[in-house]
Amino acid sequence: MYYSLHNLSYHYNGLEPFIEEQTVKLHHDAHHLGYIKKLNAALESVQYKEIPLPDLLRNLREVPASIRQVVRDNAGGFYNHNLYWEALVAKEQSIPEKLGKALNERFENFKNEFIECSLSWVGSGWTWLYLNAQKNLQIGVTINHDNPLMEYCPLQGTPLLTLDLWEHAYYLQYKNDKKTYFNAFFNHISWTYVEQLYLQAKQK
Repeated sequence: MYYSLHNLSYHYNGLEPFIEEQTVKLHHDAHHLGYIKKLNAALESVQYKEIPLPDLLRNLREVPASIRQVVRDNAGGFYNHNLYWEALVAKEQSIPEKLGKALNERFENFKNEFIECSLSWVGSGWTWLYLNAQKNLQIGVTINHDNPLMEYCPLQGTPLLTLDLWEHAYYLQYKNDKKTYFNAFFNHISWTYVEQLYLQAKQK
């Protein structure tokens, strides 16, 4: 295999009550793994050389046209889920000083704006906090499994945090009550991890 499934840093029930064990296991071991298997199969079919996942996303035009859409969909699903899981923690964290200051300077109310952006989206996708080329924090939504690293994506920049808007991420537990899911998400964000990504991106 070119790419492999990342291990979670917590047990399947480690995010309860935000996400119950059944949803985490299905989401991680079935949906997430499924994207990786399809990506590896597509790349193997044309003997495409292995490169770091972010580089693959940034250079989709170099991927053979016969597999480009499959790679776009599944490499995006793989990357987006990696960030989603890695930026979650079992216990609520406070926002570190540097990141908190940056969010307060950029947004009137980051949480509300992030949730409102998520609620306004119809269909499958991902909500992002990202740093654009001008080193400014931005909030936006991408369709399906697109992300700000992709050259085709309307959003361009470095992803810092993402929220899965696909129904499989929440429907077993929350049904159509997306707003409760979005609010609960904020109780399990690894703000130390997000700040680390933010500071690294600012220095580039």
